Amino acid sequence: FNSTETIFNSPGANLDFRVESDTNTHALFVQGSDGNVGIGTDSPSALLHLESDGPSIKLVDNNNNPDYEIKNGNGSFRIIDTTAATDRLNIDSTGAVTMPAQPAFLAVSASSQTNIAVGGSAATVVFGTEVFDQNADFASNTFTAPVTGRYQLSFNIRMNDVDHEASYIDIRLSTSNRSYQWVFANDDDLESDASFVQANMSILADMDASDTASVTIFQSGGTAQMDLDTSAACCFSGYLAC
Repeated sequence: FNSTETIFNSPGANLDFRVESDTNTHALFVQGSDGNVGIGTDSPSALLHLESDGPSIKLVDNNNNPDYEIKNGNGSFRIIDTTAATDRLNIDSTGAVTMPAQPAFLAVSASSQTNIAVGGSAATVVFGTEVFDQNADFASNTFTAPVTGRYQLSFNIRMNDVDHEASYIDIRLSTSNRSYQWVFANDDDLESDASFVQANMSILADMDASDTASVTIFQSGGTAQMDLDTSAACCFSGYLAC
């Protein structure tokens, strides 16, 4: 004991150090032979070795932020938000990793959009059915980024009864930062109306927290006769990649 520190086993003897609790003979254990530290074990096999029947580690914040528990058992590993009683990360016994709160969504059209207008403002593509919306970030045909990151966004649009006299069709996946464009330029390639034309896009987009993403369609020239198909033929999806 001195003014700056308290030392146990200063000579470095090969002696174990053990602290008992009411229910555990090795509540804290320092193995003299190699310095490994055990919590709940008398034979720590690593620098820090923890054994517990319940949560392995609990992280508590005194500022009313979420508390987290780290659990393992049967070859699996879980991080749990105890405040919301929700798993945040799971690694199962096969090594597969799932993140139940990771932003991810898939929405499809609930009914046809008929006779898309010609000229004027672009029409919003309507996705009336959410197949899934993990983290609840999709509403009113729009995805809102909950955090800043890189988001993988994709759409698939089936256009029925496309007028061969249309000059072009412009579909855009627009985010707050920039727009990504898919264009069908007719250039007299269609000698008659097409029963359908399929459009799809996949892009890794940079988005800030609260940025939005949606899909619009615009037809230049021709007749307002084009319809957007229903169900999975028209879909919009995305997820936080990194």
